[in-house]
Amino acid sequence: MKIIVYTDASIKNGHKRYAYIILDGEGIIEQHGIIRDDLVEKSCHAELTAIIKALRAVKKLYNAEHEVLIKSDARDVINIAKYKLSEWANTEWNLPQSQKQIAHLWKELYNLTTSRKTSFQWIKRRSDRFAKRCDKLTRIRTQKKNKGFIIRRIYE
Repeated sequence: MKIIVYTDASIKNGHKRYAYIILDGEGIIEQHGIIRDDLVEKSCHAELTAIIKALRAVKKLYNAEHEVLIKSDARDVINIAKYKLSEWANTEWNLPQSQKQIAHLWKELYNLTTSRKTSFQWIKRRSDRFAKRCDKLTRIRTQKKNKGFIIRRIYE
């Protein structure tokens, strides 16, 4: 079974938020929340964090034989994941200066993607109903004490 994951993130007025939607063929899982990593300063860092949080959830919910397709509007993050991540791991994480601050995120992404077949696809912002929903979830205000929530819905 192929699991499709939509991710999005936003940084506005100092508020860092993420969201993801997991489609597993039986239902929809949605989650959103606040990013509390002080090293996440740019939008692309937040987008990477959203992908990692989604892959952590996939790891907990599904066994490793399930293939995962990550769909995101973060072109730079998708391109690095597709074309640079393995190269960086093979060079003992000799990263470009612009990526050294978030090396811990790239390493975690690499570790999460080596345990199962994972592919990445760039999509246009709000290109379909799930991308629109994910974008909307990033704008929902989350209480500081709340770590987000998970909703499981059955397909309509």
